[in-house]
Amino acid sequence: MIGISDVITLLFGQKRDVGGVIPDVILSENHVDSVTITGHPVEYGAQISDHAFVNPAQLTMRMGWSPSSILLNSVLSGSIFKGLQTLDDVYQRLLDLQSLREPFDVLTRRRAYTNMMIQTLSVTTDADTENALVVEVNLVEVLRVRTVVIAGKAPL
Repeated sequence: MIGISDVITLLFGQKRDVGGVIPDVILSENHVDSVTITGHPVEYGAQISDHAFVNPAQLTMRMGWSPSSILLNSVLSGSIFKGLQTLDDVYQRLLDLQSLREPFDVLTRRRAYTNMMIQTLSVTTDADTENALVVEVNLVEVLRVRTVVIAGKAPL
């Protein structure tokens, strides 16, 4: 069944999602993908790829919410009858997401990330943002590997 959020996504484009928290506006996104290359000499003929490794992806987003959009989102989702969300509630949800220390998914305009965690969360309130919530969040990918134990004899 198609929900109202699916219709809004179809009408207005891809939504952004940070572990289930949907921002009203994205002010900026900074995607960083890097490779660490060893600094020691590599012998000619050696596999160069053995001397380099991919670092975890990093993502910095500046996101914003306004009180009027919180009301609109509450009406559209039907949560208005469960009590209105405030900007402080949104901020607390982000803090809770960070404190869980569990990887989650992030969807941006450029790509989808898995296994991301919030490294830093920053909110600055000034004259321009007094009645809004503007958050800068730095996310880092958690590199996961699967290990397998193989039964065998221990070396002598």
